[in-house]
Amino acid sequence: MHERKMPPGRPTMLNKRITAIVYKTIAGGSTMRHAADMAGVHYDTMKLWLRRGAEGAEPYLSFLTQTRKAEAVAEARAQRAIRAGIKRGTPEAVGRAKVAGWWLERRRWRDWWLARPRRTRDPSSLSDAELLEALVAELRKMTAKEPALIDQVIQRLKGSEA
Repeated sequence: MHERKMPPGRPTMLNKRITAIVYKTIAGGSTMRHAADMAGVHYDTMKLWLRRGAEGAEPYLSFLTQTRKAEAVAEARAQRAIRAGIKRGTPEAVGRAKVAGWWLERRRWRDWWLARPRRTRDPSSLSDAELLEALVAELRKMTAKEPALIDQVIQRLKGSEA
């Protein structure tokens, strides 16, 4: 008698109900972690499903497609709120537009982050000591992983000051 062999491991928990809950939660603007909580699935499990979907395995590929679509829906909703705020100009619409912009900057930051200019003093208004102090502070930020290098630079700068 020939027995049917079962694949190793237990069957996946991924089903239409979980996919629908995740879709609705993400489309509403929530995070993946919150969507996993709402669906009753551990976040690591959901990340595994998404990774398997990226490899092309079903039903995970469909799940990945649905989560990406939900993210696009949430982004489009935020964009509509911004356009409505600009068009209507009422305090309520403008407030919603600001919130939507804040959401886009944080959730979809690669596309929506606004680089804000840093407030700095005009270098010509600084004394030599203040200018050197500002330069040292910037160098420390740039070479935080190499403290010995910054110490050498500081010593040379102080030596040329005398």
